[in-house]
Amino acid sequence: ELIALGLEEQIARFINDPGSWDSVSRGGIERVQSAFTWELYSECLINLAKLYGFWRYSVSGKGRVKMDRYSDMIYHFLFRKRTEELN
Repeated sequence: ELIALGLEEQIARFINDPGSWDSVSRGGIERVQSAFTWELYSECLINLAKLYGFWRYSVSGKGRVKMDRYSDMIYHFLFRKRTEELN
């Protein structure tokens, strides 16, 4: 009932003030056009494919050794100095 009451109030407001519906409608269209584009979708898909490939490589035997070496190098050259500066 609470949802139905709120929905009924919103519909009544939109009927009495058509400008409020136009505002909500424009906002929804702008949000869809800015957040749900093929460019954003394809970028996300490519990033997920890269992540999956990286994960698959890192769990294989050869990849794990190389990944450990790479992680050690990144830690010693980048993160260790930064963590010491924080303390």
